[in-house]
This record gives sequence, structure tokens and C-alpha cells, in this order.
Amino acid sequence: MAPNSLASQWLQRLCPMLPKIDEALVVVMRGREAVALGHWAKPGGDEQALLRFAQLAANSPSERFVQRGNRDFFALPLMSKGDDGGEFVVVATTHLAEAKTRDSLAKFLKAGAVWYQLLKHNAPAAVGAAQPPIAELIAEFIAIDRLPSAHTVLVSRLAKQVRCDQIALVYQPNRSAKARVLAISDAAKVWQQADAVQGLLLQAKPALAQAFDAQSPVADGSDRDVRSPSTDDGALAVLDHWGGCWYLLADDGQAAPAEIASLWQALVPVLALRQQASLSPLAKARGLINRHKPRYWLWLLLAAVIVLLALPMDYRISAQAELEGITQRAVVAPADGFVRSSFFRAGDIVNKGDLIAQLDDDELKLEQKQIGNEIAELDRQYRQALVDSDLSQSRVVKSQLAQSQAQLDIIEHRLGRTQLIAPFAGVIIQGDLTRSEGAPVDKGQVLFEIAPAGEFRLVLLVDERNMAHLTPGSAGDLYLNTQPGQGLGFVVERIAHVAEAQAGGPQKYRVEATLSDLPAELVLQPGMQGVAKVDAGRRNLIWVLLHRPWHWLVLKWWAITP
Repeated sequence: MAPNSLASQWLQRLCPMLPKIDEALVVVMRGREAVALGHWAKPGGDEQALLRFAQLAANSPSERFVQRGNRDFFALPLMSKGDDGGEFVVVATTHLAEAKTRDSLAKFLKAGAVWYQLLKHNAPAAVGAAQPPIAELIAEFIAIDRLPSAHTVLVSRLAKQVRCDQIALVYQPNRSAKARVLAISDAAKVWQQADAVQGLLLQAKPALAQAFDAQSPVADGSDRDVRSPSTDDGALAVLDHWGGCWYLLADDGQAAPAEIASLWQALVPVLALRQQASLSPLAKARGLINRHKPRYWLWLLLAAVIVLLALPMDYRISAQAELEGITQRAVVAPADGFVRSSFFRAGDIVNKGDLIAQLDDDELKLEQKQIGNEIAELDRQYRQALVDSDLSQSRVVKSQLAQSQAQLDIIEHRLGRTQLIAPFAGVIIQGDLTRSEGAPVDKGQVLFEIAPAGEFRLVLLVDERNMAHLTPGSAGDLYLNTQPGQGLGFVVERIAHVAEAQAGGPQKYRVEATLSDLPAELVLQPGMQGVAKVDAGRRNLIWVLLHRPWHWLVLKWWAITP
């Protein structure tokens, strides 16, 4: 195999531009034997393995893909069986797990195959024997690292080769993208004139539109062939395998349009390969989206929705919540009476022994005075009976005196209870008599409710449909109406098994919880309300959104079926 053969030179220029290629081989079938025409490999290549795979791929009308160990093998026909016995390019790569990477490599190989065919058929006499070979022009283009400089050198060399005063190169990545001038052979004069560049773009616009309108899928509907919809007046618009359009405008050229078209069709695959190899992953993804709109966007949106619905997330049960004191003491009216005065009301903080309110005691005091006078009179009579040594009379008076004293003790006890005293330090959570002075109260009527300050429990009213997801020990967060920006942690302690009556809507069960890690500066009061959310594990988003309608549907179906 000659190292400077066309196949070897083609592989040397093509393989560095392909993604993840380790080794490549061009073979020709002579009878049943695969003969190598060109070889390129990184250190550690195995040419014989590629030859064996080429034997198997010889009868395939299209590219072949096989995985063997940690290597992947591709085979792609370069020339049909009627052309020089059927030539193949075989490449080996490390294992490619993603199908998109394999598809991208196959597309690069197809573009390179078009380049190889045009080189082999047209390069020896592209524009006459006196002109430099097309292979030298391509080699010089590939040898320049910076792509803008390579474009400029290419159009300058091409202008000399076809004897044109000026050649302009315009590229449009896809129909929806903007066209741009990549290079001009006489750039020193033109780039200084913005109107001249805009004129080139305006001149290119109809040919580019015609090229995109004329594009059509090939037989398998998956790729495009490189073709030239427009060759009018020295202008040539050629579509590449990636859907981009390359436009060449040769002004005042002496070469025939057919000769320019022959050169340009040989150059476009190389231009497209270098253009794609220079793109960043983000640019490649953007180009893929633009080429397949709106179908690609639809599938992308569908995939995003499926992924989003399958994502696990924290499922939390929401419930109305209220703070209660751990213990609550009611202050009731000891007897029928009237309110004289009130010193505290709901929301006030009281200490143990503080006088909260005073009931009217005038009637009791009158009774106390009357019985006191009776006791004084009976005491006098008792003493007189003792002086008179009237034992029977003294016993009767003494009995009356004891009875009156008992009545007086009852009156004094009732007088003491007209003062409503705080049984412990805390906060009054219910009751206000400040505007009810003189109002009658009944015996046993609750006048105030007091709860200890700083000791609370949290009461949640949970929908019966969520009770199955709650367990003692579940954690959650509380946001109070008075402080919506600060979350308070809590732990569920007790789940009641009796529903509380609700005016319409589903039944709700009482769930008790204790607050944890309260900030020292936080001031809480019994009766504060808010919204609590209890952690109930992790669920998929689709379950979170649809479990309620699904349960409702199951119950309805159960209700209507016999």
C-alpha cells in the first residue's frame, strides 16, 4: 500500500476531523478478498481486524455497525460495485454508548465518502492539466489551523485557479439562520466597504432560498446528498449533509461554469466537515434544533415533560393549624350574680393570684352583716343563760349560735369567690368583661380561659383523604399567619381517630404535634393560626398531581358498579 496513495492521503486528512476515531482503513474487494488501499491509525492499531470486518461488510448496501469487545466497527461503501470493484471505508472506535454519537459519526463518514468520490473522479483533471490538482488545494485548506484564515486562503487560491477577479464564499447553517460572508478573495478592498458586503448577501439570498426550497430527502429519508440547485452566471449554491448551504460567487471569471461547479462540489464536503468539526457542542445542539423545527421541539418538549413527571419529589400534606396551650383552665362564675369590674381581658398576661375580675357582692355583704348581728344577739343570750344557770336555755341558744356561725362561714366563702383569681401564670385566651360591667352571669358560666405562657401544642385539622399517609413521628413545617416568612418545625405526636364536625366538605381529623427548636426571640400566643405541611415521603410528580383524581375515579366506579 503506497503511503501517498489517494486513499491514504484522504484518510490522513479526514480522520483527525472525525469524533473518537482510533483507526481507519480503505479497502477494495477483489473477488472474495479485501485488499487495503489506505490505512490510518493511532498507536496500537490492528489493521487485520479491520480487514476481517471488511470481508463481512462487503455485501452490505449501506453502512454496517458491529460491537466487538470494547471497540465499535463501522463500514461504509465509498464506490459502488460497478466502480473499481467496490471500495469501502472501515473505521474502528472505542465503545460508543450513545446512539447520537454513532449517528454523528455515520454522518461524518457519509460526507467524507462524497468527498472521496469527487476527488477520485474529478481531481485529476478538474480544470485542465495546467492547474494545480484539487488534492493540493484541499491539503492546503486542511493544513491551516484557524478556520477563517483557511477560508481566505481557499478562495484566494481558487480565484487564481479559475482565473477570476473575485470569489466570495457565503454560508447559511439552515433556513432560519442568517447567512454570513466567510471569505472574499480580494478582502483588502471589500471588507472596508460595508455596502459591498451587504450587496453580496443580498445577491446570495435568492440562490440560498432556491437551494433550501429544492432540498428533498433521499430514499431512506435520513440524509441529503450534496447537490447544486443553482449554477447560474458563475454562482453555485450547494447543500451539505448537515443542512447548511454553501454559496460561491465568481465574478468576471474566465473558467466555464461547469469547471467551477466541478471544483466547488469537490470542496463543499471538506468545508462542511471542517465547519462541523469546529463547532462547540452547544452550537451543534442549536443547529440540530433549528434543522428539525417544529418536530424536534415537540419531541424535546414531550421528553422534558416525561422526565419532569418521573422526577421524585417531597410529598407534603397541607392542613390548617392552630396553637393551643398544653393545659387550659376555665374561670367560671361561682354563683348567679352581676359583674362589678374587670381588670384583664383576652390576650393579657397574668401572674398567679392576680385579680382578673370582681363580681357584685353587696347582697352577700348585707347577709353577712345580718347574720353577724344575729350571732352577737345569740352570744348575749347564751351568756345570760349561763349567768342564770338555765342549762336547757343555754343549750338551745348554743345550737342556734353554731347554726348562725355556719351560715356566716358560707357567706364569707361565697364572698371570697366573687373575686376571680388567676390560678397560675399564663395568658388569657378567651374572655372579656370590660364592656359587661353590671351584666348578669349564671352559675357555672365560663368567663375566662387561661393557658400557661410559653407552653404550646399544635393542632392540625387533616383531611380524611390524607390520613393514610400520616404516622406519629412525621416532621413538618408551620407558617403562622402573623409570621408568614418564618417556618417553625414540629413533630406529629398523636393522631385522633374521631373526626371533628365540619360544615360541608370532607371530614377532618385532629392531629396533635409539638413544636421544636423555637427561636428565643419568637413571641407566640395560644390561638394563633397558620398553615402546616407534614412530610409524607417522596413520590413522583405524576403521582402527586393525579392521585386525588384517580382515587375519586376509583370510588365513583365502585359506587356505580353492581
